[in-house]
Amino acid sequence: MREKLLEQSKNVTMLNMGFGGQTSRWGKYWVNTIIALEPKPTHCILCFYINDNNGINNAAATAYDFDPQSMFVNKTVANGGVDGRVRTYDEWEANMKWLCEKLSANGIKPIVIMPSQTASTSQ
Repeated sequence: MREKLLEQSKNVTMLNMGFGGQTSRWGKYWVNTIIALEPKPTHCILCFYINDNNGINNAAATAYDFDPQSMFVNKTVANGGVDGRVRTYDEWEANMKWLCEKLSANGIKPIVIMPSQTASTSQ
């Protein structure tokens, strides 16, 4: 994305605040970290779907739990972590709307990216 913007003479700073294996619940928990960055971001890319979908109807999916003190650490609920599993498509959609509204209300334009379709039955 940065290269495409540079081709248009738009020099940008990009920070990767994502961490593989996280969900939109994680995003809601940590979005204030993005909002508080200095300098303030102008845009935020949201790409939550595959992990959210994989947790639906999968009560054993503790891989999406996260540490409430460190945004880049997985930590199960049994060990003091936060439950990161999304239970329904409706919850995912509500989380995404909430994140977009929260970012927009703080002057940050959300960019929602959806994954390409795969042959996986879980995705």
